[in-house]
Amino acid sequence: MGLRPTLYTIDFPLRVSEYITWCRENPIALNVTTTEESGTPQRVKKTGKTVRSETKPRLPSFAGFCRFVDMNKSTVSTWAEQHDALRLALEELDHEQERILLEMGASGSYNAAVVTRILAAKHQYREQADLTSGGEPLKIEISDSIAKKNGLTP
Repeated sequence: MGLRPTLYTIDFPLRVSEYITWCRENPIALNVTTTEESGTPQRVKKTGKTVRSETKPRLPSFAGFCRFVDMNKSTVSTWAEQHDALRLALEELDHEQERILLEMGASGSYNAAVVTRILAAKHQYREQADLTSGGEPLKIEISDSIAKKNGLTP
């Protein structure tokens, strides 16, 4: 009994570029309304207020690509492990996603909390404080009087 034939073809990595182009050419359309009092855009609820359309860049994603090519995520992941061209194309997709997240997050076009979580989970961004000095732990010196007062002397 032989193996099942694969649907992978040598031009499959080009589909990643097609997907990224499709994302650029098909932004997400939102209907927003502006309250008369604040002028702040809000999501439309059937309020009878004036509605205007607004677009935001479509964020490319691995899941979106898999849907675009109508393939299971595990299948595409396996192919990426087996084919360097696809792995590199998917890395380009990740770079495009990261770029859009940074630009849209910095401009306030995307929700900052969502951007922060995606950047941390997918792109290894972290918030941290450096508590070292030249790569060494900070040395904290305590005066004798403070040490005695707090019972820290031997």
